[in-house]
Amino acid sequence: MKNGKWKRLMLVATAGAMALLGVSAAAQTLPSGALPRSALGMTGPVDHTSTIRRLGIGDPALKLTARQRAQIDDFVSAYVTQQQVLAEQQPITPGVRPSEEAIAARRRAFDQLSITIGNTLNSEQRKVWQNAQMQRQAQMDAAVSRSLAPARNR
Repeated sequence: MKNGKWKRLMLVATAGAMALLGVSAAAQTLPSGALPRSALGMTGPVDHTSTIRRLGIGDPALKLTARQRAQIDDFVSAYVTQQQVLAEQQPITPGVRPSEEAIAARRRAFDQLSITIGNTLNSEQRKVWQNAQMQRQAQMDAAVSRSLAPARNR
């Protein structure tokens, strides 16, 4: 197989898997206040700033009180520390499928953070937060769909 065809095949396979994961996450029954993992994202650096950005907690539309912001900062700091411990205990090597235990441990931590933040917000803030996350998910889904579209002029 030529190098270009191989890359396209891998791109399509990866995008398809991402699309399926997004659909399955959206179909899950979630506790009140929780967001699907695919909407929040479980990839990228796990540090305080990146986690706040990925979760959209810095969005002024949320109108967080100083108390809420402090609580959420504490939750995120604990989450980042937990992820660092998990990374040491169960390292994930790029290009190698992580163990089911490693995946499950990270998912549990992420889900708990999502639920805790959701419970910290009032009902109006929670709606704003969930809507923003669903819009981000729709943008990610659209990007995957575009990548799956038949190649033109190749």
